Amino acid sequence: MSISDAPSESRSVVIFHPFDAIAGSQRVAVDLARALQASGYSTDVRLGFGTDGFISRWQYVKRFLPLNNIIARKCLYPLWLLAVIPRNLSAVMRGELVWANTVHAAPAAILAIFLAPQRVVIQIHEIEFPRIFLYFIKFARRRGVTLLCVSEFQRVELGLDAQILPNCASVSVVKNEVWSDPTIVFTGNTSPEKGFSLFIEVAKCLSDTQLNPVAFLPSPQRCDAKLLAEAESAGITARFGVTDPAEMYENGYVSLLCTDPDQCTETFSLVAVESISCLVPVVSAGTKVAREILAGSLAIDVPTRDPNLISDEIRKLLSNTERYAHLVEACQSRRQEYTFERFKERIKCLMSQLATGSDFDFQ
Repeated sequence: MSISDAPSESRSVVIFHPFDAIAGSQRVAVDLARALQASGYSTDVRLGFGTDGFISRWQYVKRFLPLNNIIARKCLYPLWLLAVIPRNLSAVMRGELVWANTVHAAPAAILAIFLAPQRVVIQIHEIEFPRIFLYFIKFARRRGVTLLCVSEFQRVELGLDAQILPNCASVSVVKNEVWSDPTIVFTGNTSPEKGFSLFIEVAKCLSDTQLNPVAFLPSPQRCDAKLLAEAESAGITARFGVTDPAEMYENGYVSLLCTDPDQCTETFSLVAVESISCLVPVVSAGTKVAREILAGSLAIDVPTRDPNLISDEIRKLLSNTERYAHLVEACQSRRQEYTFERFKERIKCLMSQLATGSDFDFQ
């Protein structure tokens, strides 16, 4: 019996993740570790670089280098790939499962991909990345590696033979029936890809309504100072470093998903799922995956970048209390797909099927 065919008796998983940040794939890495531990597996989280993201808050993480500078991290990325080879070999010999979280973590599992592909999982969160990584993960799939995408949209766009493992939102709140300060919420950063400029324009158009625009952003140092000044002039309240969805959406009436599809492709949108988990309907400005992820809880989908059209649709919603109540009910129903308990069930199903070598289905 070869190493790759040998059944794994170890209840241990090593998770490789290259770069820490305050972003969806990093939050999911922590949810993954929590789900595995809750299912009786020990986890060894091997982080490449970073100190100020979600993974660094995980008490069991082992970091290669405490670097946050993006250019430095990219330059040293190949060194990290070499540094994890001994851990790869150890995982193969011990019969551990190797889990590469994000496409950039896939090369970190290269030894296990060659020696024990049936015990390797590559979880892909991205669509835009250098094509050499796509060739690599397709090669890994031919070797027998399990590939996971976060949405059917992503799987089709990449053309991968992959299973779908949706992300989860570790929050669930009761909706306030009466708002003291109803808000329209933006969550992200000030980059052109995330569409902060569009949010500013929509806020200007809605300045005569009862909605108060609030933007949850990273530290001021990581934001465009000119856009922050423009946002302040538009009456937008900027809040920095807040990561608790329950606080972010506490007074939310709707949240606005502004990602520019011409510059960045959302494969899942964890912020949208966190919004509906807090019973705040989502307005999309053409995000292609929104309908798949949100289903009936998607309040509005305007397939243009016209702030006037978006604000007009929000005005219509403000005047239709019955429709809004139905949307909140839809959020309450849809969020059940993305609870941590549901995520944990899917992980347990995957681990069980990997152990027996049989097919699996998360649905």
